[in-house]
Amino acid sequence: MTKFKQSKINFYSYILIMKTISIFILLIYWSIMIFAPVMSKDVKFGRAKLNQTKIVEVKPRS
Repeated sequence: MTKFKQSKINFYSYILIMKTISIFILLIYWSIMIFAPVMSKDVKFGRAKLNQTKIVEVKPRS
């Protein structure tokens, strides 16, 4: 039977930390995947509003 130099407590705490970090990364990834279409619709509506506005030049009366 081989013995590792590290203790089991350090190994298990390392695994716990890595699981926690991976869960947070996955949560961030899926939140971006879910909200990306919603955000793109907002951007498209913003462009449509900008394209409909007209800038009229006012000529000074003389």
